[in-house]
Parts: sequence; structure tokens; C-alpha cells
Amino acid sequence: MKVPLAPCLALPCVLVLTGCLSCAVDAAVLSVWGSDAAPPTLLSVTPRSSTLVSVAFSGPVRVLDASAASEGGQDLGARWAEGETASVEFSLSSALPAGGRGLIEGTVADGAGSTLSFTVPFTGYNERPAVLRINEVRFDYSKPKVEFVEFLVLRGGNLGGITIENYRNAARPVTELPPCEVSAGDFVVWHLRSVEEGLVTELGAVDVSAGTDSNPQARDIWDDQTSAPLKGTNALLLRERRGGALQDALLAAETAFADWPSDAVSAAAREAETAGLWPGSSLGSAVNTDGTSPTRTLGRISAGEGGAGEWAVCPTGKCSPGGANWVP
Repeated sequence: MKVPLAPCLALPCVLVLTGCLSCAVDAAVLSVWGSDAAPPTLLSVTPRSSTLVSVAFSGPVRVLDASAASEGGQDLGARWAEGETASVEFSLSSALPAGGRGLIEGTVADGAGSTLSFTVPFTGYNERPAVLRINEVRFDYSKPKVEFVEFLVLRGGNLGGITIENYRNAARPVTELPPCEVSAGDFVVWHLRSVEEGLVTELGAVDVSAGTDSNPQARDIWDDQTSAPLKGTNALLLRERRGGALQDALLAAETAFADWPSDAVSAAAREAETAGLWPGSSLGSAVNTDGTSPTRTLGRISAGEGGAGEWAVCPTGKCSPGGANWVP
């Protein structure tokens, strides 16, 4: 059976939010009671460790009541300090596993008596995130060949909560990988669609999934996105966790574009350059993707400081999801 990549409500396990684990919270997951016109606003939820979760508000508040539970309903025993603060630290008596899904709910009040009741998701803090490198990408779709991003594991650890930021996908800009152990040298393939039978997200054994591009030697992770989720002019950023340090970046562009198509993509490109993962942030520094197709992927052909020179479009039939890349 296919195990879906879990969307983080306003964000995603493989998957959704925008911005931080510091995760900016969508207003759709908040409920407000009371007659005041200006209740406090919940800004973000940020796990600091496996037993500490910080919730930021628009101003100082005091907690009236609160609780935390796992997605399966296990009580995590939230505690907090008395007094008013704009950032409430919730201490959990039981740790949420790395990459696991949890909820914090409660009610807070500000000094004027305005109240906010909230229920917001958070992801279990990963103390041992694996270190990954973006290794191969298919931008194009032709059923049953779906878009994918392949990662090479540079240092073993857990995948739980590692995020891929896909800046041209407004519906799913951030994806979280699901929790599972990987070792250095492993390949992990994130397939963005599920269009066949027998697809399994491989959290244990790596040889149990069907699928045209599944690889019995690689870990296949299946998503259920639609509508061109991976565009050829784009910035992809890979983080150890939401709001955490960058691990890798890929800037890609088609010649039909004279500049980055949005401020968000441009900002992501600048962040990749600042982090030392890409030598430049202009559209001209990106690797050209004009020649890609469902049978011609973009593959990393060398490993250095990053940049377009490390990438090449493979010949027809030489794509290799879950295995070593074609090298010219």
C-alpha cells in the first residue's frame, strides 16, 4: 500500500508550510472566541528539542490552558511557565519521535483580556538529521514517468523533518521527509506523484515498492501532488529541518525567462549564494533545463562547491533514479 507523505496542514511528513519549523501558522487552523476585535495572533511554532516547543505570539500573553498530543492521540504532557511573554515555551513530559506529527492546543489571553484559542501542528524534532545532497531531478511528466528529486546520503541519520523547499509550487512550497534511518551512500528518491498501483513509501525495507521508477536498492518515497509540481525555472533548497540550516541548493532556469519569476524564488537564490551553496544568485548563474524531458533528467556529474558546472542533462534513456548518475 502507498504510505502518503504527510502534509503539515498549512505546510506538510513527506510534506507542507512555508518558512519556519518555525512554521508560520495559517489562519485556517486557528479559532478565535470572544468579542474583542483585536485578539492576540499566533505567529509560529518552533520545536527546539524533542521535548521543547516554542510558540510565538504577536505580543505578551499568558496561557490559560494548553495540552499537546501526538497524531495518534498520546498525551505529551505540556507544561509552561506562569506570567506573560510573547514566546511561550512548552515543555513536554513525553518526546514526540523525530519527524512525528503532533498538535498543541490551548487558550491564551493578553493584558487587555483578549483571548485566542488555537490548535496548531508541529513536527517532532530530529536530533540526528541525515546530511543529504540533491543528486538528480526530473522536471517533466509523462505517465507513468513522474517528477522526482533524488538525494544521495552524505552522512547517515534520520530523515524525519528534513525539508525540501520548492519555490515555484504555491500549493506545496515545503515538503517534509518522513522519519526513517538512512546510511551514508544510500539513495533516497522523492517521487512527486502517485499514478500507479503498488506504491509504498519505504520507511523500512527498500525493496517493497512497485512503480516504474522504483529501485530495489534505493529508498522510494511517494507523494500525491498534481498539476506540474516541479517547474524547470526554480530554486530548490534542502534544509535539515524547518527554519534550520541549509544542506544543499539547486538553481535551475529555462531560457524563456529573463529573470526569476517571483520575489520568493529570487530570495531563495540569494540565500543559496549567501550559504555558499551556489556561486551567484542571478538567473544567469542557474543550470539550464531546456533539454530536460521525461526521459532526460538533470543529474549531478561532479561534487564541489555547487553551481551549474556540476550538472548536466543526461541522454535519452540514461536517467537513473535511485542509482549512480550518467557522467559524460
